[in-house]
Amino acid sequence: MGFFNKLKNLVSKAAEVQMQVSEMQVRRGDSVKVVVTVNAVGQLDAKGVFLEITGFETVKYQYEEKIQGSTMTRTASGTKSNQTYSRRDPLLASRLTMNQGETRQFEGTVEIPPTAQPSYSGIDANHEWKIRALVDVSMGGDPDCETSISVL
Repeated sequence: MGFFNKLKNLVSKAAEVQMQVSEMQVRRGDSVKVVVTVNAVGQLDAKGVFLEITGFETVKYQYEEKIQGSTMTRTASGTKSNQTYSRRDPLLASRLTMNQGETRQFEGTVEIPPTAQPSYSGIDANHEWKIRALVDVSMGGDPDCETSISVL
């Protein structure tokens, strides 16, 4: 692949990624079947196709903040996010080359850890799980698709 083709991959997505999951609600310790469809919208040269599962906890909080140039304070609010779990597994661990207009499907399974924090949404905190399929493109923006699931 020449320099200008690599530059083109940097500027535009070389593929569109679609994902179907077997379950939108899953219990801890169970698994979700995933079908990933990759449509090449340009010449695609990728390192592989991967599935990721990630858990995030987000908390809203309030704190006292000193007003600049004054002795007074005001109540301010903030948000803090923590990644509670992350795992990436290959669907295709070898090089993927596709021509424009070509479509390929990959099937895999995402395991939900038995110790996973369940999904919840509260007044000041929530925990969410996301499954992401991505095509790892050298020196370019990785085409991807992401969906939220509920872990019970």
